[in-house]
Amino acid sequence: MGMRGAGKTSLLTFLSKNLSKQPDVIQLMLSSTEELLDNVMAGIERELPSSLKIKGVGVNVPGVSLNIDSKEKKSTFQYDTEDLLRLAEHSGKTIVLLLDEVQNITPQLRTLFSSYRSYRSLGLPIIIIAAGLPSTVDSVINDKALTFLLRSNQVVLKPLDLTTIGSSYIRLFKNRGLSVQQAINMADASAGYPYMYQLLGDYVWENAGNPIKDSDIDDAILWAKVALYRNVYMKVMTDLAPNARELVLAIRKYGGVDVTTKDLRESMDWTLNQVTTYKAVLNHWGITEKTGYGLISFKMPYFNDFIDQNYD
Repeated sequence: MGMRGAGKTSLLTFLSKNLSKQPDVIQLMLSSTEELLDNVMAGIERELPSSLKIKGVGVNVPGVSLNIDSKEKKSTFQYDTEDLLRLAEHSGKTIVLLLDEVQNITPQLRTLFSSYRSYRSLGLPIIIIAAGLPSTVDSVINDKALTFLLRSNQVVLKPLDLTTIGSSYIRLFKNRGLSVQQAINMADASAGYPYMYQLLGDYVWENAGNPIKDSDIDDAILWAKVALYRNVYMKVMTDLAPNARELVLAIRKYGGVDVTTKDLRESMDWTLNQVTTYKAVLNHWGITEKTGYGLISFKMPYFNDFIDQNYD
């Protein structure tokens, strides 16, 4: 999980491309739509070896009775998909579901994850890799029917390495005259934030001259900040509860770096428990981070500037 622009979709796309090269893997890239369960079943069936796609008649595989076109069979997602997974197991295939932009818990998601628990207990070959914002992931794993997901592996995406970013820019623009110093400047401007890394690269690719000039880099940084504020930070602030938003503004009042709990309590006239609770919320969302005992700082790049430009 990670904040908007943290690279969740890029990571799933990378996994999808690599998994597609594995002959013993059937991978499906999915989104949390109303057709989610239908897409899971249709996707698995479509990718199974053609010899196993038998409709209207029985399939002679031990432990499997699949008759997709039967009018008499009562159909449910859990058991129909279990049949498909047994066919996949028989053919030596593992099913990997890549679920992007998980939304707040829905009946479709609840059915999918509840069924997944059953499939895993049966030893069937299925893996789910889901990505979403911290708040939406919380709504899923804290659902009373899905508390087993609290024991799942949860990965929080971290900033990209600046040296790696600079090297990638040099490779990408090797025929455009990008200097090492310009690549370093772009990497520093990204602050390791995947969306900024993407925005800067896109702007330079589309708009910079040949050779690339320092002014092109300056323009790219300005344009990327505008896009970052509009596409990510405005949405972040809108999604926050009023008290969490109020705390953000108080943190900015004290500079946004190494702000003390004492200052926040005095500024907001909150109890220690209130400040501690909403600090934990902002840290969990990836907006802030603990930078020392009783200290908190903004984590997202240029967030001070964004607040200054958009809030009095």
